[in-house]
Amino acid sequence: MLEQSKHSTLKVGDSIIIDIESRGALGLQLNYEITPPDFVRISNIENRNNKKTVGAAILSTFSIKAIKKGSCVVHFFETQVWNKDFEAISKMRVFVEIVD
Repeated sequence: MLEQSKHSTLKVGDSIIIDIESRGALGLQLNYEITPPDFVRISNIENRNNKKTVGAAILSTFSIKAIKKGSCVVHFFETQVWNKDFEAISKMRVFVEIVD
């Protein structure tokens, strides 16, 4: 699966909502990393599986809130936290520019 990317320009205090499909039902955990970490705050709003199929994707919804002027990248990826040899699967990169 190819990684998705999004670009967003926000004012300080504004938020965007991001939906990402993950495969938590297959033992993968959806994580994120913010680089640099000081410009946005991430909240996990909801995880839901609308399909009754075993192993079906779980839709995770996140809020990205701009907390100060600058720019950063939020990288969402799937991993197996217990498996140190597991290579993370990149899901999405969100490029965020925060303005006054």
